[in-house]
Amino acid sequence: MPTKEFSNEELDYLLKSPYIKEINNSCISFTDDFKRLFITERQKGKFVREIFNENGLDISIIGMPRAASSSQKWMKKYLNEGMDGLYDANSKKPGRQRKKELTIWKVNDKLRAENLMLKAENELLKKIDSLERGLRKKT
Repeated sequence: MPTKEFSNEELDYLLKSPYIKEINNSCISFTDDFKRLFITERQKGKFVREIFNENGLDISIIGMPRAASSSQKWMKKYLNEGMDGLYDANSKKPGRQRKKELTIWKVNDKLRAENLMLKAENELLKKIDSLERGLRKKT
């Protein structure tokens, strides 16, 4: 199901909220504070639409399917991991890892380790070769 894309006016409106961490034309990321607030309010029996609207997040802009999906995801995390599960940990995020630029020292260490590994591999291959030669001479 395609997600609703936000217009520039909607983006400007949503960016004013303290509960929006990141947003672009098609994706929205809520703060950990909002997720915890949401769970607390949901446990009091409030509806998803009500919680979003009361906290300045217009459900007509965000879209009920997106809000419901987020609600389900947060509730599942809360039930499985407690409030700590609601923290956004990029290290646990699935998908492609960000490529970090290595410092010259890290590159140097990596190259040294690779060099040592290749030397060890060469030594092993030399030993195997000499053992095979020894076996061929005996037969």
